[in-house]
Amino acid sequence: MRVAMLARLNLCVLAAWTVIAAGNVYGQYGPPGGAYSQMHAQQANYQAFTPHPGYYGPPPGSADEQVDPRIITELLPADRGFFWDTQSRLETAIEDTSHGAWFRLEYLNTFIDNPGDTLLGAPLPNVPNPREPFLVQTPSGAVVNARVLDVSAVNFDNINGIRGTFGIPLQPGTIEASFWGTSESTYRFRSPELPATNPLQTVDVIATSLLTNNAPGGFVVLYDNSFRYDYAAQIFGAEANFVYNYHNPRLGLRCLPIFGVRHTDYDESIKQRGTFNNRSGIGVTPGGASPILPVPLVRQIDSWVDNNSYALQTGFRTEFAHQYFTLGVEPKAGLGMNHYEATVRTVDLRDSPFPPIQDDGVVTSNIQKDTISAVFDLQLYAKVHLSDSCRIRVGWSYMYMGNVARADSIIHYNDQGLALPPAVTAKKDDQSIWVSSFTIGGEYILP
Repeated sequence: MRVAMLARLNLCVLAAWTVIAAGNVYGQYGPPGGAYSQMHAQQANYQAFTPHPGYYGPPPGSADEQVDPRIITELLPADRGFFWDTQSRLETAIEDTSHGAWFRLEYLNTFIDNPGDTLLGAPLPNVPNPREPFLVQTPSGAVVNARVLDVSAVNFDNINGIRGTFGIPLQPGTIEASFWGTSESTYRFRSPELPATNPLQTVDVIATSLLTNNAPGGFVVLYDNSFRYDYAAQIFGAEANFVYNYHNPRLGLRCLPIFGVRHTDYDESIKQRGTFNNRSGIGVTPGGASPILPVPLVRQIDSWVDNNSYALQTGFRTEFAHQYFTLGVEPKAGLGMNHYEATVRTVDLRDSPFPPIQDDGVVTSNIQKDTISAVFDLQLYAKVHLSDSCRIRVGWSYMYMGNVARADSIIHYNDQGLALPPAVTAKKDDQSIWVSSFTIGGEYILP
């Protein structure tokens, strides 16, 4: 009986010891003071947890923390500045806009419509064509062969130019802008030797014929030493267009409507210089002598025009796009206004040391005019795709402009008598011109 009771007692002690031993089993040694600090229930949301240093490493700032001396640390401010390597909304917008933007630079070999055969003078009575030699009798009674020149020899070919174009793609289409211009082209004419020394040369002097009170008369200004003129032309242009590109295929045939504005600045000038030194002997002093002047008289007629055309335009771009090349044609038509300013200046035009003695000085006239102007522009081009970003482009362009003033045709050759200043003035006159160019250049597309 006693043995049974001792057995039961031993069994109870063993069970109690087992429970106590199970409640104190450790998986690893904790830090001094315990891994967890004592907290109350209301403090549980605000109490920090400190990990075991042996397993997680020492807490920050502890003596056991070892930092590599080669590591440099810096505390960054909350505002890291505009150039910190994070994308702002502005940077994201710029990146989205610039993706697919392109730029093209081209060389232009330009041809401008020649001025024609405008006479550098006025019609003469009883002279069907002043360009052909005719007889002139001077106040001294001398008779010489003279003729009036024209500008038929002038040509504006092979003018160097440049054009830059860029485009920014948007969801419905592309905004494109183009700027182009040419160098100044000058044609220089020099008359043959004066007076004539070759028996086959039938002209003794060059003449500028003038109207008399706006009617054909017999007044001419003579040059017996030399005559020349310099005719210059230059053109600049700019345009901005929206090319509608919604739901068009990337490859294959596509037609893109175009709407835009354009500005064209076309300038011309002509400078006439004639010298007279009495080599021909047509000037006679009151004593009957015909001396050669030691300093030739230089007579000048200058004219220049500045055309500024502004127009709204529309058209379309038809392209056949292939993986390796693109072929295109782009006609545009516009209507707007051309404002031009024309100036004519004469210097010592009728000066003479022989009777009747004359001293004119400088006389200048200026006019301005606004007129409706039509514009037509055509471009044919081909592009070779060297890569996804690079293209080579060759093409030909043609532009027509209406109601444009030209330097040779705005001169009114008139005279109102020696008692009044020279009446060679500017007049209103406009005509159409064309400009064509062969182009070659390169195009780069931003990735």
